[in-house]
Amino acid sequence: MAIAGAILFGVNNTITEFFVRKVDSDEYLGMLGFCGVFLAIIQSAIIERHDVYKFFAPDHDCHHEHAVFLWISYVVAAWLLYTGIARFLQVSEAALMNLNFLTADLYAVLFSVLAEGVIPSEFYFVALVCIVCGVYLYETAPSPVGPLDSDQIDAEDRQYQNEEEARKGKRDNSPTVSSVNSGVEINILPPIETKEVTLEIT
Repeated sequence: MAIAGAILFGVNNTITEFFVRKVDSDEYLGMLGFCGVFLAIIQSAIIERHDVYKFFAPDHDCHHEHAVFLWISYVVAAWLLYTGIARFLQVSEAALMNLNFLTADLYAVLFSVLAEGVIPSEFYFVALVCIVCGVYLYETAPSPVGPLDSDQIDAEDRQYQNEEEARKGKRDNSPTVSSVNSGVEINILPPIETKEVTLEIT
């Protein structure tokens, strides 16, 4: 399950990179929040409805105001995370982001060492050094997608839009005239060919 989750997480980040570069980052974030709300409500109603009720119940160990504060804090943190991911993938690539995510548990280890006095195994530090070396080597090598800046991203977006308009124009064989002021598109039908027919009455 852990390996499958890691693979799906990497695939998700790669698809996110495609959408924020080739489509639109604002549209991606909007659809992510819109669809995520319905999925979260369905999942909570089926699987976690009892836990949600206990969390907000008056007799819970956590006070009601504290529970609402934690809930709002999680929503804000999730918004910052997904917005930051969308911005990061516009200027970098998903592979580097996945490598950096592997070092995220360092904060949990620092908390366990400083607050609880629990020191992890020496294999963790060996793995952490390997991850940091991998991130360093990846950063020193040329990017597989090439250098990206804001001007290049805008140029790629314009090129993609022009290609979409060209494909749309090929599908529409009838000539059109667009009014710039009114924004109304008028289709002009081709002229009908007429032939002169002579009837002879006997």
